[in-house]
Amino acid sequence: MLSHVDESYYRTGDALVGHPIAQCELVEALQQAYSLRSKYVHQIQALPHELTLPHGHSEVSYVNRQPTLTFQGLARLTRHVIRSFVHRGPKLEQEIYDYSLERSGVVVMQLAPQYWVGHPLSSPKESRRRLEGFLQQLAAVESRTADAQFTDLRPVLADIERTVAQSSTRDRHAMAALHILFNINVAEECRSPNCETVHEALQQYLDTLSAEALVLLCYAIDPAALWDLQVHRRGHDDFFKKRSKPSGLQVPRLFEAAISITLAERYRSVGEIEQSRALLSFAVSNYPGHTGLLAAESSFTGNEVLTWREILIPRAVDAPLDDAQAGATNNESS
Repeated sequence: MLSHVDESYYRTGDALVGHPIAQCELVEALQQAYSLRSKYVHQIQALPHELTLPHGHSEVSYVNRQPTLTFQGLARLTRHVIRSFVHRGPKLEQEIYDYSLERSGVVVMQLAPQYWVGHPLSSPKESRRRLEGFLQQLAAVESRTADAQFTDLRPVLADIERTVAQSSTRDRHAMAALHILFNINVAEECRSPNCETVHEALQQYLDTLSAEALVLLCYAIDPAALWDLQVHRRGHDDFFKKRSKPSGLQVPRLFEAAISITLAERYRSVGEIEQSRALLSFAVSNYPGHTGLLAAESSFTGNEVLTWREILIPRAVDAPLDDAQAGATNNESS
């Protein structure tokens, strides 16, 4: 505020009328205004009578010996500061503006993954977003959604193989998870060359705690062989805590529930039934309305094995993927 108050504030306009504030009073008056505002908003304390009762054309009053801006004074000061800020700001003779976005019927929305997930990887930092896009496609395929297909990511996976060693630790998690998840979910003829050998090299980037590794753990034959149970629990809780933050991983509800069910089964397998039951209930609350989860929660006794596919995709084991879903479409056809 002070940086936008010049000498004219004390010499022109309303400074010549009534009782304007003095320069020596302004710093304390601003501090007092901030203090009174905080008490009024946060502590619900009434404003002093010196400010709320009629006081004529005066910009300053004294409250407990402190100079205090009246509403009259605050209004003139605010107007002066705004005008000064605009006057000092950069000036443009002509500004380039895409007015077409203001026309009726124009909307801006996120494109579906098939329009961008298969584009060449220009930077390792794009890998997490690509993983999120692929997981949307994978959730649709797992759920047998009509017309669900994978985009051919083999060109992207080649970029990953070429750059993963020079990438940051955070990017490596997403790059490794994307490479592995794609190849284990498409038909053999659609996999990237020598993918098994590549996966052995990429596994080192998924041995530590990460959201990406947590998703991949849902596809592991024996999760206990990869992560300690307490490490797995920390990863689960951290995943949901950060899911909407820039550092988090956003995945479809199908995989959020799968992550919780995978951990619930680990607790069940070691006899910690209440922990297992709590995680199953957690999955139900985070996927409201899913009939398979509701049925699993109501019938759970602790004796039945919790398999996320059987719970979330009933009869999925008996309904193999058809050729269109098992294969990967090329980018043009997507």
